Amino acid sequence: MGGSPKVNLQHKMRVMDCKNFYEKNYAYFQSSGLQANYIRLSHQLMEKTNHYYAKNILEIGGGAGEHVKFVKSVFETYILSDIRSIPKEVLLPEKVKFEAADAHKLPFANTHFDRIISTCVLHHLDNPRQALFEILRVWDKTGVVTILVPTDPHFLYVLSKKLFVNRKWRSRGILNPLDKHWDEHKNHFLAIDYKIKEVFSEYKVKKIAWPLHFVTIPGLNLFVVYQITPKN
Repeated sequence: MGGSPKVNLQHKMRVMDCKNFYEKNYAYFQSSGLQANYIRLSHQLMEKTNHYYAKNILEIGGGAGEHVKFVKSVFETYILSDIRSIPKEVLLPEKVKFEAADAHKLPFANTHFDRIISTCVLHHLDNPRQALFEILRVWDKTGVVTILVPTDPHFLYVLSKKLFVNRKWRSRGILNPLDKHWDEHKNHFLAIDYKIKEVFSEYKVKKIAWPLHFVTIPGLNLFVVYQITPKN
């Protein structure tokens, strides 16, 4: 069933609002201050877990290519995908190509990529389980899947937002930052954690938390990196 016109209109308005919000504000939020340091550290930690050759890399929800510059492994092709268009002023490195793609239905062949990267994407999606099954479908099952998930809405993550980020949001005219934040973060950490372990139950799932690498308790960390590889 298609649903009522009113519900469909509300959904379209929400999608447009999300798109406008990120186009106008996201680059500003991650360009300076403690949030910029947090984002840089998250990208660096994702790459510390993977020192190997990758032939074909897919990044899902890659935005304007913020993660690409942290990738040190040699590769033949790198597909940077996102549901939003990449800004015209962004110049991607050689061998990196942008393709518009919805994480729920990736336009790529089965088992095509030996490395897949997803940074801060799953908590935004309507159906993260479906997106994870799409990752499993296009992954060649010999390389590695690297997924970063913020620990929202757990203690340290929310506290850091209140202490260090909300003032910057308010400077952009967003009067209730946490309300807006949780409107965009549709899925909480524990639900995503469960879905990752469910979908990749036949594979090795290694978790690296930050800042306490040796403790994966979400309330004491800001994000977790999942490194998914074959068991053998």
